[in-house]
Amino acid sequence: MSESTTGQPASSNVSSQHLVLAIVGMTAVILGLMNEDLMLNYAVFGPLMVFSMGALVLMVLIESRHVSSHPLDSFIFYKVGAESSQDYKATRFHLSVGISTLSLLFALLSIFFVAKFNPTGFALSLFFSMTLMGLSIGRSFGSSIGQESSNPRWLQLSAKDRLREIEALRTWLRDDWNSSLSRIQEKKIDEQKMMFRNHIILILSVESSANATLCSLDEAKDIESMLVESMRSENTDWFNDTMDHFTKVDHFTKESDLKDSLLSLLLLPVITELLGHMARHDSGSDVLFDRLLSLVGKYAIRLDCDDIFDIDIRLMAISGISTQRSEELQRFIKLVATSAAEHEQFNWSPWWVLNLRSRMDILMESHEWKGIESSYLTPFAKDVTSSFSDWCFMLSEFDSVRQGGTSEISAQIKQVLEKIKPSSHSMPIIGVLKITWLAHLKLPQ
Repeated sequence: MSESTTGQPASSNVSSQHLVLAIVGMTAVILGLMNEDLMLNYAVFGPLMVFSMGALVLMVLIESRHVSSHPLDSFIFYKVGAESSQDYKATRFHLSVGISTLSLLFALLSIFFVAKFNPTGFALSLFFSMTLMGLSIGRSFGSSIGQESSNPRWLQLSAKDRLREIEALRTWLRDDWNSSLSRIQEKKIDEQKMMFRNHIILILSVESSANATLCSLDEAKDIESMLVESMRSENTDWFNDTMDHFTKVDHFTKESDLKDSLLSLLLLPVITELLGHMARHDSGSDVLFDRLLSLVGKYAIRLDCDDIFDIDIRLMAISGISTQRSEELQRFIKLVATSAAEHEQFNWSPWWVLNLRSRMDILMESHEWKGIESSYLTPFAKDVTSSFSDWCFMLSEFDSVRQGGTSEISAQIKQVLEKIKPSSHSMPIIGVLKITWLAHLKLPQ
């Protein structure tokens, strides 16, 4: 499964403009470090100015390619309580103005140090000024760098060209990704995914709006429809045109799966963020966590990426998405996810949780589950209870709950694993899952 399918932003290909920026920036930095008399006929301030100019160009390049200021945006949005798309844009604008103002102040300070003949103060103030200026320019114009030559704006295309692009996307979705997509379509898909993902991140960054969203989703009969409606303000012209065309096509060809596949591709990052927030903050209900996991499983099937499931549970993952699970099993799955998220090295991914749930579905229906609470594994569960977070983190590191994870396993957990190996008459993972279940029963409710 590709990075873009998992919801992570995909970096665009390097354009000629990006390459020119990189060459110019590195050349200026190197010339500055060579300490040659290049500007103002002075061998101290001249190289420092050239070096700082290089830093400005490289900062523009970095910001345009990687959006390095996004963590700063998220922090500010959380502090000011920005909740809507309009708040997001206004706050981002004011933050950009603040960065530009700070850059100007450092520039004025560098002039002061020139008058005082202070090379150290001049170097530091000018470097900060150029870096902040590069950040501001990158925030304002970075997304358009390298765009016009290889990827014109959607509305700049003629109606005929837009229709041709949508038909190519339809072929791609219908043929299970065997055909190729144009650079325009790749860019538009990534852009729409990022807009949806940033919108949900903004909502989840404020506790009150996050709780309200989770409550609304918990009460919704159709989570997917509710998410589509709540994201309406983030719809691009490309998305609206494409969905309208697919609706017309559905009426004549009955290919309703086209819209479903496109929505799965665009909303998977949103569902992943929601699940990750619930796991890291132990928020939301067990039922909602289970429903969102089921939606991830449904999307995996729609996108033909069910290879993320273990072979022996894939059939269950596909056919058992709508399985009615007990409240205790739903609580157990969410507890394992939230406990694993407490570990400092934990990186969120929904796939291992989905595999864990599928394995538990199968295990609890098998003869292996009979007499679980009086099992010979019960004594080992007591050792796991005291380090339940580390144990659950180990499960997440098993990669789809398979044995052989790469995490640092504590001595206590290692002893438990060594003890159950010789006494287990079935797959080792069965014993691990049974102990996890028994340990969770001993935890405070």
